[in-house]
Amino acid sequence: MPVETKLLKPKIGLCNRYPIKKDYPILLILILLATFLRFNGLNKPGLWQDEAVYTIAAQKPISDQIVNPIKTLREDSLGAADPVLSAIPFSLALKLGFSNYLARFPAALFGILSVAILYRLGRALLGNLVGLLATFLLCTSSFHLLYSQEARSYSQLTFFTIGSFLFLYRAITGHKWIDWLFYTLFIAAGISSHYDMAFAIVIQGIFLALFTLQKLLQQRPKGGAIKTLLKSCGPFLLSVTIVFLLRLPWLKDFFYWSARTLGGPYQLDLTGSFISSIQALTSQTFLVLLIYLFLCVVGVGLAISCSFKSGALLACWLTLSIPVTIIGLWFVSQFFHQRHTIWGLPGILVATAGGIITLGHFTSRILTKSKCSSFSKLPSQPIQFGVIILLAAPILLVNLSQMQQIPGLKQSWPLGRLQEATSYITAQAQPNETVIGIPNAQYLQLYIQPVRQDLFYLDIKQHILPPRFEGRWYVFYGAEDIPPRWDQLGIEKFQDILVLYRPNPCKIADCLSEANTLLSEIAHANPDSPLAEKIEIIMAGLPQLLH
Repeated sequence: MPVETKLLKPKIGLCNRYPIKKDYPILLILILLATFLRFNGLNKPGLWQDEAVYTIAAQKPISDQIVNPIKTLREDSLGAADPVLSAIPFSLALKLGFSNYLARFPAALFGILSVAILYRLGRALLGNLVGLLATFLLCTSSFHLLYSQEARSYSQLTFFTIGSFLFLYRAITGHKWIDWLFYTLFIAAGISSHYDMAFAIVIQGIFLALFTLQKLLQQRPKGGAIKTLLKSCGPFLLSVTIVFLLRLPWLKDFFYWSARTLGGPYQLDLTGSFISSIQALTSQTFLVLLIYLFLCVVGVGLAISCSFKSGALLACWLTLSIPVTIIGLWFVSQFFHQRHTIWGLPGILVATAGGIITLGHFTSRILTKSKCSSFSKLPSQPIQFGVIILLAAPILLVNLSQMQQIPGLKQSWPLGRLQEATSYITAQAQPNETVIGIPNAQYLQLYIQPVRQDLFYLDIKQHILPPRFEGRWYVFYGAEDIPPRWDQLGIEKFQDILVLYRPNPCKIADCLSEANTLLSEIAHANPDSPLAEKIEIIMAGLPQLLH
């Protein structure tokens, strides 16, 4: 009997595995659905701030990204914070040209691959039915869809996390070195996609410690503890060591970023961050949250009844992923956002799927075996299928509702209407006009440069004046208040972006004087703000441009 069949020999008739070929038709439908959802609307809305940062970084030469990552991906590209190799899939896609679609294509692709590989993990842990249902839940997850349509590496992180848990489980159950090799490759790719992969490795280490402790306690006769430790943890420690050594050339890159905080320091709010993360991953609706909680508890119970290994692995992933991420990020950089917990989402969905299948199974057994039930003459499978639909329906409805909110949500994020603002400028600007940008000109050039090469730019980093001043476009990001007289100057608002146009040509000294006046007015209207700080930097540099 194959090893995996022995391990999942069912105690309650739920953990059966049958040949994967029988699931191919359903899997094909689910992958096609995942493909449609992730590529539908991929081009709209325009890139928001973090996507723009990532796209700017990805447009740098790949060789420069590898050889000098801090300068290429951080300083020159406005501070992209992910590992050195994370932008390479995006760089390859952007070789075909620039568009929102191509910038987001790798994220969508890894999102689809995540859906496909989760089936294998769910099947390995809890059987075919759980694998199929977990695949469906990830396929329709609005949170996973959101970050599968974002030009960043979160869907990469999810894919490599799922793969690492899959091959870790296969390695400790099948005892094959090929599985340890694939595990090493997945954690190496994961840590090169996003630093949060380190938290997944920590959880896997905790699981292996529990697994090893169980083996030591059950060992008869006592003795040979060192051999057991080496056999259980040795390959894992070897894999982690190899990945660490591979990361050595870029540790400077990690320490550079971890030494920075975004507006911090922040207070560690474990409870609040945990609740907000659970709500982001699942639902804001209290009733649906209770459904998830109940189903996850039942699902972990099913996993433990199937096998201690599958139960312990799922329980560690489910319960520790969010707290470890919150504490780890606070300790490293004092910055946390719910998106950093996305790698814990597959564990939640596998447990949820296990709970749904378990309740469907027992409900059908109770109803069909009860002599007083009107369902007693019906086959058990339709009843089980009906219970599964009933339990999954609230989750699906919430996700469908949240999917509709994704475009508006992204537009509400920083620089969420950058494309609209720059389209307004490119459509109205006359030849050789100047764009004075706060945000930095790189953001604005992302959309302006491909269609208008005749415009000049001034910002914090630009120190060269145009040959002559024609019209001036002032672009401000994060202006909470507008100077009173500006209502008569013809301003345009695009969410958190403000565009002011001064059409008349002027002499250099006069233009710089006008710029100084306008910048002073908006800085005074927004004191003690990041915008005011950047304006002061520009104003300090303006007099130097005359010399």
